[in-house]
Amino acid sequence: MSGKGGVGKTTIAVALALLAVKRKRRVILIEMNSTSRVAPLFGKLANKQEPVVLAPGLTGLNLTPGACFEEFVLKQIRLKILYNTFFNNSYVRHFVDAIPGLGELLMLGKIYDIEGSSKSLFSSEPLYDLIIIDAPATGHGLSMLEVPRVVESVVKVGPMHRSACSMQRLFSDAAKTALCLVTLAEEMPVVETAEFAAALKQGAKMSFGPLFINALMPAIPEVNSLASLPDELTIYRHYHELTRRRASLNKQYVADIKKRFPDFVRIELPFLFNDLAEPTDFEPLVKAIMGTP
Repeated sequence: MSGKGGVGKTTIAVALALLAVKRKRRVILIEMNSTSRVAPLFGKLANKQEPVVLAPGLTGLNLTPGACFEEFVLKQIRLKILYNTFFNNSYVRHFVDAIPGLGELLMLGKIYDIEGSSKSLFSSEPLYDLIIIDAPATGHGLSMLEVPRVVESVVKVGPMHRSACSMQRLFSDAAKTALCLVTLAEEMPVVETAEFAAALKQGAKMSFGPLFINALMPAIPEVNSLASLPDELTIYRHYHELTRRRASLNKQYVADIKKRFPDFVRIELPFLFNDLAEPTDFEPLVKAIMGTP
């Protein structure tokens, strides 16, 4: 999932995870080098790079480039003592941070490994039925999703080339992977989402899932009696008018979204007036997604 910063993609990712769990799916929700916003919603402590059981059927994971680099190196050299001797130092960490796209490639590689994981050594059943990735916002997300293709074309041999090729095949496989975009019904998010989608169609060759139009203000009728409110309640009249204008603006940009994304399944989600502090607070969004044809 990706979208312009602030449109609520993490919120939608959590709602989708809760819906999938309701349907008896085993789900892992992956954050990428984030501040670990998901685990606290479930009353859990965030633990970077280690899976955390958030609820029955739902696992959370926050990936970091450093931990993914360590895991990748250990797969090649096998010995922790060698890693600690030659790689676990500030020089190598700065080197990893300085190489454009390397951190993203390592995190995508970890996701590729998770997708191929089975429940046990003697079972071919996948460990998870659904992997939901809370990807970076559009600008960073675009460069991240193009990294496997770029590495595949530039690095011609070795483990990094093999990893990039495998990732590219997975992320371009429409039967396994879909990119869901999240936007608000406002000018800048809509324009940026349209540009993001166009760039991905040309570059990353990914298939698209539903387009989520988040935080739509409900239509609120005009109430003439508000004009006669006492002065100390004037602020409520202004708030009512502001809400009506936002609902009108949302309606205008929903029509614009339909024109810009005619081939997308569009899911409209309501503005929530309550805080999202625990899983039950997401229920209106889960129900709205369930009710979409």
